[in-house]
Amino acid sequence: MTEFYFFRHCETEMNAQPHLIGGQSNHTPPTERGKAQARLLGDYLVEEGIVPDAVFSSGAVRTNFTARTALETAGIPLEIRVDDRLLEMGHGDYEGRIRDEVYTPENLLKYRIAELDGKLPGGHSVLDVQLRKRAFLDEAHGEFPAGIVFVFGHGLAIRSLAGHIKNQTKAEILAETTDNVSLTRIDVIDGQPQVLFVGKDVIARESV
Repeated sequence: MTEFYFFRHCETEMNAQPHLIGGQSNHTPPTERGKAQARLLGDYLVEEGIVPDAVFSSGAVRTNFTARTALETAGIPLEIRVDDRLLEMGHGDYEGRIRDEVYTPENLLKYRIAELDGKLPGGHSVLDVQLRKRAFLDEAHGEFPAGIVFVFGHGLAIRSLAGHIKNQTKAEILAETTDNVSLTRIDVIDGQPQVLFVGKDVIARESV
């Protein structure tokens, strides 16, 4: 059995502007609050005594920072392996634009945004994300058929993978919550994944 620990990245400057469409925004840096969250995540790993056999991260600045800081805080000297299949769902040229101006009733209907395969022009659908993340999960399980694997990624992408496994609709996926540095656990046994929980809060929010 492989235990996959999917951690969402720490808070970023884009997260602090929820009226804007973040999407991939791969270069957005962490906020000071986010830096503290990443250190608290490292403290959590020490307290729980969780030591991975491998660590993966998407290629975004925020996931790499979170992974590096948490591992350093926990004293875990493992290489962070970058895999862009773990990136967040992209929104093409719409990233950084005002959310309410993009997700109008007309655009929601035109681009079938409520459906798993609906997407903005130049962007990705939830289904696109599910397929690439499932391919990652299967490959990583093949390489590590037993043990613990940390994966530092993105909120909607993590929920999309969990939703794929649980056969959820897009509405059900969006209804799940994955706060910054929250933990989603997926175990894989002989190629069969099982979602244990989604978006577990593992830090004391009042501390940051």
